[in-house]
Amino acid sequence: MYTKLGAETLAKLAGRRWATDSGALTKRFAFKSHTLAAEFAAKAAKSADALQHHPEIYIKYRWITFALKTNDADGAITDADAKLADAIDELAKADPGLSRKKAS
Repeated sequence: MYTKLGAETLAKLAGRRWATDSGALTKRFAFKSHTLAAEFAAKAAKSADALQHHPEIYIKYRWITFALKTNDADGAITDADAKLADAIDELAKADPGLSRKKAS
């Protein structure tokens, strides 16, 4: 069973640059190169496997955009998405390939 995220949790995620876009929780990351971006996507995929919750991952040159929503909850943004967002943010904190400039 999934719990749909409330306004308070969405606001906390917004403070970490997660946005709601087209019914999904989204965030864009910039990396120093395409290869480093692809390597990060693979790390995020492993975290998604561990959580048994899989995002849409878009890679464009050195940028990655994650889109999180729960298909088993009619496409709502749920607690499973928040857990995956937390895992992705933890990976990003330690990733040397992440560009520390603001992704735009």
